[in-house]
Amino acid sequence: MTERKTSRRSIVLYIISGLAVAGIVAAIIFWQQIKYKLVNRQLTTAVSDKSAGLYRLSYKNLVIDEVAGNVSVEDIHLSTDSSIYRQQSKQHEAPTRIDVRIPKMVVIGVKTPKALLSKELEGQSIYIQSAVIEVTPQRLPDHASATGKENPSETKLVDEIYKQVLGNLKSVKADSLLLHDLTFIIRDPESGQIKFRGSGFSCGFSDILIDSAHQNDSSRILFAREIAVNCKNLSLNSKDKKYKYIFSGLDYYSPANRFRVAKIRVEPLLSESEFARTYKYSKDRLDFSIENVDIRNVDRFALFNQRLIADSMVIGNSSFKIFRDISYPHDSVDRTNAYPQQALMKLPLPVNIHKLILTRSFVEYKEKNAKSDSSGKLQFFAVHAVLSNVTNIPGSIEKNNKMRLDFQSRFLNKAAFHAELTMLLQDPDGKFILDAKMGPMNAESLNPMLQPMALARIDKGKIQSLAYHLDADKMHGIGKLTFLYSDIKVILLKKDDAQNKYKTKILPTLAAGLMVKNSNPAKGETRVSRIDFPRDRHRSIFNLMWKSMFMAIKETVGMK
Repeated sequence: MTERKTSRRSIVLYIISGLAVAGIVAAIIFWQQIKYKLVNRQLTTAVSDKSAGLYRLSYKNLVIDEVAGNVSVEDIHLSTDSSIYRQQSKQHEAPTRIDVRIPKMVVIGVKTPKALLSKELEGQSIYIQSAVIEVTPQRLPDHASATGKENPSETKLVDEIYKQVLGNLKSVKADSLLLHDLTFIIRDPESGQIKFRGSGFSCGFSDILIDSAHQNDSSRILFAREIAVNCKNLSLNSKDKKYKYIFSGLDYYSPANRFRVAKIRVEPLLSESEFARTYKYSKDRLDFSIENVDIRNVDRFALFNQRLIADSMVIGNSSFKIFRDISYPHDSVDRTNAYPQQALMKLPLPVNIHKLILTRSFVEYKEKNAKSDSSGKLQFFAVHAVLSNVTNIPGSIEKNNKMRLDFQSRFLNKAAFHAELTMLLQDPDGKFILDAKMGPMNAESLNPMLQPMALARIDKGKIQSLAYHLDADKMHGIGKLTFLYSDIKVILLKKDDAQNKYKTKILPTLAAGLMVKNSNPAKGETRVSRIDFPRDRHRSIFNLMWKSMFMAIKETVGMK
């Protein structure tokens, strides 16, 4: 009897177990059939619903491994509904537009049960390969009215990302997110044309948390505790195909609030003569090699809101070369309001950098003269310069309205040269004050500059010092120059057209030599040249500085 009961119980248990197994198998089969439809529907509709139809999410080949907690997705595309975006833009309610394409994303270590029960999604790591991110920022308001506070449209961006990513979940957590070989594109909000395209970026995010309290967590940037960005090489051509811009060794690490660039190259694609021939008017040709850029204590939240605020920017071991062929006529562009401080005020990007420091660098301005058919050079070696209070933010200007440049170098690598330039920020007349001093040097060292630029040659002489003061605005400059020298012999030169070629030739008269005053001071009297120089409205601040100084030097030595 007992054996029969036991046998019956065993049979019942077997039947129940079999039914349970069959039910589980059936449930698994059923889940495998519906989970993808369920997930697809929830994810795609969540993005659309949360963004009021502005954004659409699509993807292919979703693979979910509940046991291992791994998820892989291919061909992810987050796009914008153009019609809705245009409507929001008209109403000034549109956020920064983003378009994301991801060939493949792999999520490892997803805690599936927790996600199902508490709607909290947790994972160990996320790996994204070869993503393309396009950003079209909303046009910033005129920074002249900016106060340094967050731009509302940019605050919207973080909120939109939060809405799109979170969907119906309470939170999303991940230990790390790695983006490899990222391409980043910025488009102009008006034309839609590409303003910037960079590829080969690597980005690492650690300790990611996306939840309803993201706005109140000031320790995070883009929902992450730490961000590291690296780009080995980046290059692009200018719109006019005259230059190639090359960036090497870009590096940003958020805990240090530090941004570094190993090298920036502004490389002209045409020779000096070819460059000049492409324009009807004379134009500066740039050739820059900037190394070891180090931006320290960057305000990362301001940077995310399209403002550059930093404690300092240090640049070292750099070369800045400018060439202009003045055998071509000057253009008729009015540069009355184009002084450096005025240009700073017009930047669309709000900027506040306490100090910009340039060390161990070289600066050259080369000018080709039609009368001599050759080029003269102004060269500054071993440049150490500090530009202080670089800002266009009204609140900062109210505290300090002066931008100062302290410039130290060796002029022509022969004489110590020191200049101090003070520029008044937001001054309607663009006022600035310049004081410059130069130490002793042999006068003959000026010949490589004087012969092509002034058709003059110094045969001998000694320069003791030069002191130059200029108080100027956008219309003219007033000041004085004290140029001390001794035993200078100057010979004036002219062009020889015998064979339709330019070359130097000594004037066939002694009168030119007799005009020159050989020394200053002379006979116990020091000559000081007064400056009252009208600004050429079509030329730069540097033309005003150089021309007013050069005319005063010519007056001192008797070469009016």
